[in-house]
Amino acid sequence: MLAKTHVAFGILAGLLTLKYAAVSNDLLFIALVIIGVFLPDVDHPDSKLNNSLKITKIIPFFFSHRGFFHSIFAALLVFGVLWHFVGFIYGFGLFVGYLSHLLSDALTISGVNFLHPIAKFKVRGPVQTGTFVETLVFFAVIGIDAWLLVH
Repeated sequence: MLAKTHVAFGILAGLLTLKYAAVSNDLLFIALVIIGVFLPDVDHPDSKLNNSLKITKIIPFFFSHRGFFHSIFAALLVFGVLWHFVGFIYGFGLFVGYLSHLLSDALTISGVNFLHPIAKFKVRGPVQTGTFVETLVFFAVIGIDAWLLVH
């Protein structure tokens, strides 16, 4: 998925989470979710994150794209470290964004191995990244986001 589609899915995940979880600062939470959306692609040399934070450009030399950073273990590690050092809401917000990224990538043909490196099973969907179908998915998710904001 493209970054804009990940952000749309992240906002959807954040809004749904806000409906069912007690969060003291909604805007901070959504901001953290959006930041979390970008974290899994730290393993891609041309990701938005790596183009913004040059220090992370070294990570793709050691990790393959859609490997460890696209697993539940990386998401849990981010959550645990931030919860411990900064606070629950920070870890939880980034975790929700991180998971939304993984779930939206699972809709693509490339798929995601949620249990990397323990298992080799990938969850795959029918969406080719950057195609008209992804654009349709993007606008559908934006529509759901808008509906949730109004209701």
